[in-house]
Amino acid sequence: MRKGLQEVQSAQAAASNEEPLGIGKIFSDPNAIAKLAGNPRTSKHLADPSFIQKIEAMQRNPALAQSALQDPRMIDALGVLMGIDIQAQTRPEGSSEGFPQEEARPSTPPPTASSSKKPEPVPTPASGQEDVEMEEVDEEEAKAKKEAEASKKLGTEAYKKRDFDIAISHFEKAWDLYPKDITFLSNAGAAYFEKGDYDKAIETCEKAVDEGRTSQG
Repeated sequence: MRKGLQEVQSAQAAASNEEPLGIGKIFSDPNAIAKLAGNPRTSKHLADPSFIQKIEAMQRNPALAQSALQDPRMIDALGVLMGIDIQAQTRPEGSSEGFPQEEARPSTPPPTASSSKKPEPVPTPASGQEDVEMEEVDEEEAKAKKEAEASKKLGTEAYKKRDFDIAISHFEKAWDLYPKDITFLSNAGAAYFEKGDYDKAIETCEKAVDEGRTSQG
């Protein structure tokens, strides 16, 4: 994610100098081919020699990137090299493809009720109250997660239609409802990037990095 932030900042700086998005600089990474080969979304594209030739041509001449992005496969490659989910609309709902950070930090499964309870004394009023409170918290969290996933789905649908403002509002709402899944922020960052709002893309991605670091530490 930090690598992606650096690339977005480079693209923003290039844009201010009237250089077409500076996207070519992203493909100039000498390890670009290796990174694409290591990602299931883009590894299949490397079977086509013309795809590799386009990558190598952009590495020699970054100005070719603008026209090369007309190839949908290059959008896949751009997302992988930047570390963000630019192609959110192509990822099936519920899939973790393109989100290693989501796989590294699986969401906490809701506690399951004991299916084999042993006979025990009737709990005191204090302990009984604690059990009820825990159940209420679990139910509220499960409800919030479900609502967040529904909002994310609406955001993905809007992203497909390139209604980026609507997509962003749904992704951010999903995060507000369930701030334990940074993919909501990653999707919002990708929508800001597609919209061309690099400042907000950077801000959102930085927030995702901070939240991911906090959840892991």
